[in-house]
Amino acid sequence: MVSGLDRRRVALLAAVSTNAAPLVGVVALDWSVIALLTVYWIDLGASLGFATVRGALAQRPPEYESEALLIGALSHKRGGIPVPFLPPSIQVANLPVLLVTLPVLSLVWLFVGGIAVGGVVETTAGGTVSDRVASSVAVGILGVVVGRGVETLVEYVGRGRYAEVSVQRALLSAAWPFFVTGGAMIASGLTVVAGTPPVVALVAIVVTKGVFDLGELYTDRITAAVEESRFDLWITSEPPAWPSFDETLPQPVVTVRPRKTALLLDGVVRGASSRLCVFLVSPGLLFGLLGVATNDPELVALVGRATVVAVLASAAVGILDRVVRYGTMTYRVNGDVVGYDRLFRQPQWRVTAARLADGERTRGRIDRLFDTETVVVEQAERTIRLPHVPRESVLTAENESDSSGTEST
Repeated sequence: MVSGLDRRRVALLAAVSTNAAPLVGVVALDWSVIALLTVYWIDLGASLGFATVRGALAQRPPEYESEALLIGALSHKRGGIPVPFLPPSIQVANLPVLLVTLPVLSLVWLFVGGIAVGGVVETTAGGTVSDRVASSVAVGILGVVVGRGVETLVEYVGRGRYAEVSVQRALLSAAWPFFVTGGAMIASGLTVVAGTPPVVALVAIVVTKGVFDLGELYTDRITAAVEESRFDLWITSEPPAWPSFDETLPQPVVTVRPRKTALLLDGVVRGASSRLCVFLVSPGLLFGLLGVATNDPELVALVGRATVVAVLASAAVGILDRVVRYGTMTYRVNGDVVGYDRLFRQPQWRVTAARLADGERTRGRIDRLFDTETVVVEQAERTIRLPHVPRESVLTAENESDSSGTEST
């Protein structure tokens, strides 16, 4: 186990490397505000990039709602994509969080650069710099990028930190610099635009950035103080681990799969009745009412076509959600049931025979149409659904008398 002192030394090395080059540039190489803000802006981008790497490699389950259409389909999926030369794999359950978060953080990064760097460049006669300063800035950029890379490879991967965090906790390492350093950059850039002497902006941004990076070395003490104060904060709690189970079953093992046609129709219904569909269709309906009120048949026809496209798109998303959640699942049965995902080639969960017997069996419209049942089992850590399994399967054959319940789809 790595001691807190060793970790602090690694973090200190990263903090010094990412702050030394800009500091030397300001003191010895006559860097301008433009040069300094450019280096810090690239540093924010590097922090975002390596935070993405850390988030993808995080091995704890992600912490987000699993019922969300398509995004939540991977929330409980075990399995990863191997990375050459690295012990951790990219967890597929982390990908939705990254796909949602990265565009937002990237836009924030561009916004910070536009306000801080762009504003100063426009104010300072085109922002031209000498070849000597440009070369030193390039070296400074290389220094901050290497520093973030060393921090990720040594501390996060090398020390096994990836096994202790979820994707959300990993991304926090990029969120805080955006709030603190990004805010200081914007403030410094605006002060220069307003006519404040550049030296004031230089000192302010260097001090703010250095104090923030060095302050991260003592986050463990801050966390301990918060815990002692009995405040229950999400960022100070430990993310849950994947539940462990034995995937082996005694022979003979019977395999059961959900009925594909039922899943496809279920996906259409789920997608067309989802919040996504409502979000896409609602603006069109308002324009449609406007077309009716103004007696504009072309507008009404356009809204009608757009509504059809929106419903079809939502239905397609719903189908994809059902396919990802259940379409690749195989249920291996011999008393207990083990859910196995053929796409990710990983066992996903195990349900005991007793819990399976106590599970709720429902038959909605789609189940009645395709002569299937949906089995819902409450586990301690999650609710497991086995949708649209054939009624003649071993999952339902012993419980036909309990299958008269209904469930809206």
